[in-house]
Amino acid sequence: MSYNNEKLIELREKIQRKSHLENVLKEIREQIAQLEPEVRKLMSQRYAEQADVDKLEGNGIKAFFTSLSGKKTEKLEKERQEAHEARVKHESAAFQLETLRNDLKKYIDEYNEVRYVEPEYEKAVNEKAEYIKQTGAPVSKQIADFDKQIDEIIGKNNSIREERSGVSNADSRGRRIVSLLNEAERMAKIDATGIGGGITSYGEMKFEHEKREKLREAEYQISQLSAEVDRINYRLMESNIDTDILNNIGVLAKNADIYLDDIFTNTSVAMKIGKTIGKIESVCVQLGGIINLLNNRISENEAKMNKIKAQRDEIIINAEV
Repeated sequence: MSYNNEKLIELREKIQRKSHLENVLKEIREQIAQLEPEVRKLMSQRYAEQADVDKLEGNGIKAFFTSLSGKKTEKLEKERQEAHEARVKHESAAFQLETLRNDLKKYIDEYNEVRYVEPEYEKAVNEKAEYIKQTGAPVSKQIADFDKQIDEIIGKNNSIREERSGVSNADSRGRRIVSLLNEAERMAKIDATGIGGGITSYGEMKFEHEKREKLREAEYQISQLSAEVDRINYRLMESNIDTDILNNIGVLAKNADIYLDDIFTNTSVAMKIGKTIGKIESVCVQLGGIINLLNNRISENEAKMNKIKAQRDEIIINAEV
């Protein structure tokens, strides 16, 4: 008994239709986004031109002085022509926009019919693949090889996503440090210029305490960030992803220790904080670059996997069993 391929072929056609519709919808949305501001601009021009006509046709000052010059009829005709052209341009663009919106709605409705076809398609493909394996057809080995390649890519991407999560956490910590140091820097600058009259000694002590607490928290977070970056650098080197993120990072923890030494004036404290902010921001930039690199690696692997899956599916669908 041969395998009934009709449903599988139908599902594959729906998958292809879905891909086509996604491209169509993207193009229509881009056209609408470009045309909408143009229509608003043309509408404003249309109303402005019509307003000029209304002023000349009415009994206002502009109509009065134009009639005195003896050129009212000529001027009015010119304004009416400009208003007509503006109206035609606006109506043409508005009609085009309305057509695109109608097309968008139509294609969205059609897209929704095939939007969730993948699970059913995958199930049908895998059912036939299993049937092929059970029959012991020669193509079984080729399918198994494809499955192995796909599993390997999935494993790689899962590992990369795990690394990306760690880098993202480090980036968030870096941004938190910058926020703490910005606030401490602001407080140090206020302190350097004098807190001002009317603040009690208790208020001054509270102000200083808050500043020191922010710096202590920043110092702790920097030590944690340094450890995270060490781990990231080590693991990415194992993955053969080059990065110089550890350049000078060993000095970062020391830079947060400035408030502990009484020889520093508040002015120098603010300057030191500013330098530390620059270093942390540089690390965040590097971390962001690594996140982009990892995202690109995931996308490349997914593209490779999709190509392999397409070859696998084609063999399965065309296999005569």
